[in-house]
Amino acid sequence: MRKILISTLIVMLSVIISCESNSRVILEFEKPDSGNTGSVDDTGNTTNDIDNGDTENTGDSGDAGDTGNTADDSDVDTGDSGDTGNTGNSGGNFPNEHDGLNWSDASHYRMNWHEATAYCEGLGGKLPTISELRTLVKNCSGSETFGGCGVTDSCLSSADCWSDPCGGCDYDVSNLGIYSAFRETASLWSSSETSDIEEGAWLVQFYYGVVGYFYKSEEYFYVRCVKSDAGNTGDTGDTGNTGDTGNTGNTGDTCAGGNKFCHSHDGLNWSDVSSYHKSWDKAKTYCENLGGRLPTISELRTLIQNCAGTITGGTCEVTDSCSNSSCWGDSCYSCSDYGDGTYSVFGDADYFWSSSERSDYLNFAWYVFFYNGHVYNYLKTN
Repeated sequence: MRKILISTLIVMLSVIISCESNSRVILEFEKPDSGNTGSVDDTGNTTNDIDNGDTENTGDSGDAGDTGNTADDSDVDTGDSGDTGNTGNSGGNFPNEHDGLNWSDASHYRMNWHEATAYCEGLGGKLPTISELRTLVKNCSGSETFGGCGVTDSCLSSADCWSDPCGGCDYDVSNLGIYSAFRETASLWSSSETSDIEEGAWLVQFYYGVVGYFYKSEEYFYVRCVKSDAGNTGDTGDTGNTGDTGNTGNTGDTCAGGNKFCHSHDGLNWSDVSSYHKSWDKAKTYCENLGGRLPTISELRTLIQNCAGTITGGTCEVTDSCSNSSCWGDSCYSCSDYGDGTYSVFGDADYFWSSSERSDYLNFAWYVFFYNGHVYNYLKTN
């Protein structure tokens, strides 16, 4: 299976890797062309710019600008996609009942933590605590309520409470939404703040059933508000089609024989997509073992198409020469979710690591989420 997880990114020339357990990010790595040093000045395919910058997404940094051990997207979302629209069911603002709590439909758009708090108050409810949000996790023993993940309302330290069981479960394209009581795949904020990291807050990425944390002001995710009201329980059913967040991309011809870098684009040779996820360090090793390396963020952006802000030469300022958080802005996440390979020259639609670290916080590295053509940074250990 090639071109798989990050936003469907390989078609004829990519070499991608994935991120394991926590971030589930797939990476692309490339091998320098012996003749061409690899131009990163490709302006991308801008003639078919199907996305004119949907600003409804107010800044989702994806399941993947995760500032904590969260395994996406997001937004993810990480891999953060899914249809979070209104179910249209009766029951007021909180039509969905589960485990003694009444839940709103998921928001139609992403927002930062502060906006999410105000949004829920406006509905007449509140953001759920992390323990409340974990009651919606199912089929993932580590992050379910009473699972091995130590992050609860009474243990909110990223250093002391987060552990491997919080890292979620395997992605299953054949059974999307399996980790959510409401069959959704989006990343949802909780009200619980990290006790040891200023500006951090916990969330659940239902794409993988991951419990993790992000920066409250910098990251944008969906919201499902809660109200403990034993009265009207409303519709306990599915809140709607969670969308196809598991497009594995173009799985056509793969590199045969000894040629592990059979896909060419813009002067670089790319491998197939890796068949499993990896953390950033393991992704680097994986590429080196193939005889190549992880691409830089500028090289990885040469594979973006149809997203004016993040194609090479686009207004997103994150490049090899500008890699701190101040380089990241609205234009780095300005395109809408598609998930059908629209934003990748190789038809991929998942997360792909770059080798470029965030210069102002070296625990994070930059990646591209080809599901929506966004550029984010993510914790390297995820």
